[in-house]
Amino acid sequence: MNADVVVDIGNTRVKWGRCGASGVIESAALPYESADWDRQLKAWRGALPRPAQWVIAGVVPDIVERMRAWVTGHGDKAAIVSSHQQIPIPLDIDQPEAVGLDRLLGATAAHSLFPGKKLLVVDAGSAVTINLVDVAFRGGAIVPGLRLMAEALHAHTAQLPKIRLELPEAFPGKNTTAAIRAGFCNVMKGAVGECARACQPDVIVFTGGDGALLESMIEWPCKQFEPALNLMGLWQIAVSMPSPV
Repeated sequence: MNADVVVDIGNTRVKWGRCGASGVIESAALPYESADWDRQLKAWRGALPRPAQWVIAGVVPDIVERMRAWVTGHGDKAAIVSSHQQIPIPLDIDQPEAVGLDRLLGATAAHSLFPGKKLLVVDAGSAVTINLVDVAFRGGAIVPGLRLMAEALHAHTAQLPKIRLELPEAFPGKNTTAAIRAGFCNVMKGAVGECARACQPDVIVFTGGDGALLESMIEWPCKQFEPALNLMGLWQIAVSMPSPV
């Protein structure tokens, strides 16, 4: 199937990728509001065919359906990737039907970018997923993301402020804010670092809204940040799907 636009719907935002013959050309990260979708479509409309073919995947079913209806309401076509059975790499896990599609999209793209390599794929969003991929998707680990940790710590304590981690913070923190930031850094460094030490990947591939920050914290011989990794994986899945009749 040809894909003109691929859409990855996460827990807090929607990521679009405008596609060409060889993959994703440009991308945009948008909130859930249809007014923002209208503005982005207007910006891209001149570069898209009529009707355009959209391929949508996501971890929030209500938003997936709302996006499908919005696309068709604008006169375009929409196809949905909704099952692990549409993923082109084997899944060596206990419950394939329960794994988040976002994890599988990233695994698909990383597997294509680094064929024959053992990979750790780290997607740093609302949650941070750390997945082992070689000839198959092997599963991994899931921890709260940086913003989720910040919100939880602020909401469930009397005096700790809500902070945003924008740069790595060294231990020990010399004030409360620095101490929280140092704690977040060490949680993330420990989670990714221990997973890497356990499986010794050839490459660690980072993606997601906090992927670049997390990549800067982790010391590993070969690592790479790919901001559009999940969109790349969705495009690869789309081109392997049969064209609609």
